[in-house]
Amino acid sequence: MAESVKLEIILNENNRKTDLSSKVCSTTCTRPTAHGTSGADCRTMTQNADLNPIDVQTYNVHYDDCSTAWVLCRHKSNPDPLINIIDLFGRLPVKTRSYVRLMIVLPDPNSGRAYNSNGNLAMFNRINGDLTVFVH
Repeated sequence: MAESVKLEIILNENNRKTDLSSKVCSTTCTRPTAHGTSGADCRTMTQNADLNPIDVQTYNVHYDDCSTAWVLCRHKSNPDPLINIIDLFGRLPVKTRSYVRLMIVLPDPNSGRAYNSNGNLAMFNRINGDLTVFVH
């Protein structure tokens, strides 16, 4: 059974909680696979970064403006919280998101970088709320 992730973010000011779905078009995020399993592309990209695929969790992320879910793979050591990645990706127009088959975020303490390979978007280290990382 899929695990749901509540789309909630804590703002710095007064530790006030805000439902993220009221800020962007995000609706649900589910983890359809068991811990340590991911699609072949996520597994390959993780191994190419000299990381262990068992440390990657795979999610289906659904947004209100499109009926198709996006696949998000996140390594447990990536410094960006899952909710931040979902929020930033949801701010992209649906047409822009349509060019992405899946997204993977991996740790790399030596650099913040990104690349696109056949519609698979890989990002390393902290995105820091920078939407331009997704569209460079």
